[in-house]
Amino acid sequence: MEIHEIYVQIKPDGQVEIAVQGVNGSDCLDITAELEVALGGNVVLREMKTEAIEPTTLDHSQIDPLRSGG
Repeated sequence: MEIHEIYVQIKPDGQVEIAVQGVNGSDCLDITAELEVALGGNVVLREMKTEAIEPTTLDHSQIDPLRSGG
């Protein structure tokens, strides 16, 4: 099981920044979606890290060998 870390910073002006570590691809958007809604759902700026363009890590235990041809 992979560990994902979510960092939330609330600035004095009320602006909230969320950063996710340990996730490749755009899975970070799924991980933070509910948190964004709970915080009001008003995303002003979204900056993706370089990890966002890397392929999502596969959980090989979930691959069906009959469907993958192997």
